[in-house]
Amino acid sequence: MLSVLIIDDDPDLLEIISLNIGNDGDFAIQTCNSPKAALELAQKIKFDSIVCDFNMPEIDGGSLLHLLRTRGSTAQHILYSGKELDDDMKELLSSCVDVYVQRQGNPEEEFRSIKAIIRTAI
Repeated sequence: MLSVLIIDDDPDLLEIISLNIGNDGDFAIQTCNSPKAALELAQKIKFDSIVCDFNMPEIDGGSLLHLLRTRGSTAQHILYSGKELDDDMKELLSSCVDVYVQRQGNPEEEFRSIKAIIRTAI
């Protein structure tokens, strides 16, 4: 079973994402609604994949994934956000994000895509 950490500051969205990604039983899902709590948790537990939103208070998702990578995270980093793919995002993709999935209003397809991507973590 693959271990997945999902990070989003919106508790309702966090629940929707975790339920939809974890609905087939292939993944052990843990969630965090705080980037700082996610940093602490990822230091204690080795995750296969980390799915993270970009727009969050305290630390944006790109900075959070960068911090995790510099602290030794070998997890697959998936940025799942509605933020447009601009030059800053492209730089993140090259440095600390393995896959970017943009929220485009089709959550069923996006969740299917994220699950397929997570399965490649092994």
